Amino acid sequence: MTVSPSPWIRHFLAVLLAGLILSGGAAVSAPAERPPAVIRFGGPGSSQQNQKMWGLLEVARAKGFLAQEFSADHTELQYIGFMTVPMVGEALASNSVDFAGQGELIALLARGSGTDTHMILPISRLENAYLVVPLNSPIHSLEDIRGKRIAYMRGAYIHIQTLRILTDHGLTERDIRPVNLEPASAATVLASGGIDGTFVGTYIALPMRDRKIGTIIYDTHSAPRETAQTGLITRQSFIDQHPKTTQRVVNALVRAARWASDPANRDELISLWVYGTDRSLAEAREDLGDGPLLHHTSPLIDEFIVSQYRNTQEHALAAGLLRKPVDIDHWIDRRFLDEALKEEQLTSFWPALDATGKLREAPATAKAAP
Repeated sequence: MTVSPSPWIRHFLAVLLAGLILSGGAAVSAPAERPPAVIRFGGPGSSQQNQKMWGLLEVARAKGFLAQEFSADHTELQYIGFMTVPMVGEALASNSVDFAGQGELIALLARGSGTDTHMILPISRLENAYLVVPLNSPIHSLEDIRGKRIAYMRGAYIHIQTLRILTDHGLTERDIRPVNLEPASAATVLASGGIDGTFVGTYIALPMRDRKIGTIIYDTHSAPRETAQTGLITRQSFIDQHPKTTQRVVNALVRAARWASDPANRDELISLWVYGTDRSLAEAREDLGDGPLLHHTSPLIDEFIVSQYRNTQEHALAAGLLRKPVDIDHWIDRRFLDEALKEEQLTSFWPALDATGKLREAPATAKAAP
C-alpha cells in the first residue's frame, strides 16, 4: 500500500524545489551582515561633542565618505572627542568606541596592557617633531644639548620621537636632563628660562617661532624614521561581530585617501585639517612641505609603517614604558586594507616606502618595462 505525502509535506517540497531552481541549484546563501545601529569613532578632541577626527578619518568624516557608505543602512555614525590621548585608549578598553585614531606608542601600550585590539590601516603619516630653544640660546645643534634641561611629554608620541632623534645623533636620555612637561606648559617654561629646550610637534613649535618665543634648531622633515604615525585601531570583538562592516569602514577610508592624494584637492585638504584647530593654513603648509601628498595620505601598511611600530616598541621597552612586547605581526591586521585596495582598484596607486622611509625600488622587471 502506497502512502501519499501529506499536503504540508508536498507544499514544503514545492517551495524547496522552487528555491533550488531560482538559485541555479546552489545552496541558499546566508543573509547579508547588517551593520550595527551605531558605529562609534574616537579621537583626541576638546570635548566629547567635538566631532573633528584626525588624518584620513577626518577626511572620511568631513567629506562624507563614511556617511555615503552607510546611508542606505540608516546607521548612525558618532564621532567622539576625548580631552586626553589616554582617554581614547580607555574608551576602546571599555567598549565605548568601536574605532579610534591612536599614535604608535599609546596604541601599543593599550595592546600591551591587555586591550584586544588591532591596527587595520594608518590614517596619518610622517608627523614632524621640532626642537625649540630660547632666543639667543647657545644651543645651535643637537650635539649642544648634552647636559641641558630638555622638556618633552613622557609617555606621549613626542617621547618616542625624542628617543629616535637622540639615538640618531649618538645621544641617550642620560646625556640630557629630561623634564617631563606637556607641550603648552613647555612653551611657557621655555619663555621664562626654566628649560634649555623642548621637543614639540608642529602646532606648538611654529607658533613659538612666529611669536618670537623660541628658535627652531632641528626638525624631522628630512628624517622620516624620526616622525610619528597614527593608526586606525579597532576592537577584536567588533571585528568578530561585524567583519563586513569593518571592511566597509576601511573601504570608505581608502576612498578618502584617494581623494586626499589628488593634487587638485591639496588646498581643500589642508583647510579641512586645520579647520577647528589652533593651527593656521600657513603653518600646515609649511609643515607638509612642497612635496607630493601621496606619502602623507597613503593608507598602505608598507615596510615603513611596520618598521616604525617595531622601533616604537623597542624604545618603549627600553624606557620602561612597555612591560612586555606585542606581537606586531599579529596585531597589525592587513586583511581589510588588502581587500579594500582590490575592490577600489587602487593596489598600485600609492608608492610603498621601505623601512627607512624612502621609496621602495621597483623590481628589475618593472624597471625594464617600456
